[in-house]
Amino acid sequence: PKAPPAAFVPEQRVSRRALATDAPLTLPSRRAVIFEDLRAKGYVVAAGIRYGGDFVIYDGHPDECHSSHTVRVTGEHERIGCA
Repeated sequence: PKAPPAAFVPEQRVSRRALATDAPLTLPSRRAVIFEDLRAKGYVVAAGIRYGGDFVIYDGHPDECHSSHTVRVTGEHERIGCA
């Protein structure tokens, strides 16, 4: 089977850069926390801006299946409405 592709979001670049220096570490963004949680649950995560979200998630390799969900990260007190 194909290995899942490595997903890339800007938060990864920042965290790798911070770990490579002696700069003080800051708290991860809400997006970074959600990204890591989805990856830990076994999803393949990709950018979802094309579909109106922050991420799209796949249950398997993107070449072999369609994304199962679009994920939009919201603020703690942000209201979500229906169109």
